[in-house]
Amino acid sequence: MASSATLTVVLLHNDLRPGTRNEILAALKRPEVQIAVLCFQPEDASSPETKRLLAFLDRHKKRFLWNDTGPPGSKESSLTMLKVVARASFDGWRAKFLDDEDLEPYVDDYK
Repeated sequence: MASSATLTVVLLHNDLRPGTRNEILAALKRPEVQIAVLCFQPEDASSPETKRLLAFLDRHKKRFLWNDTGPPGSKESSLTMLKVVARASFDGWRAKFLDDEDLEPYVDDYK
């Protein structure tokens, strides 16, 4: 469950299914959970599913990291995923080994 994690990384493409939506909303209720959402370039930006997805992300964009990226499998999307994982790993390492209780979440570093 996303709400019991320290960091939740969500990969979205074309739509937001109910189970994923519920997991994100549950994690948002816990301020200690960092959420990173990577939204791959949709196949059809005008589809109702994609419009609902983008509206949801826009409503909550100040509450989590949200990166738009290229299509799945593209160099851009791979680099975006690597950036999120690297930063989350660094934050975890810093918190564990430097005992940094005032660690600011990386979410605010983007956008």
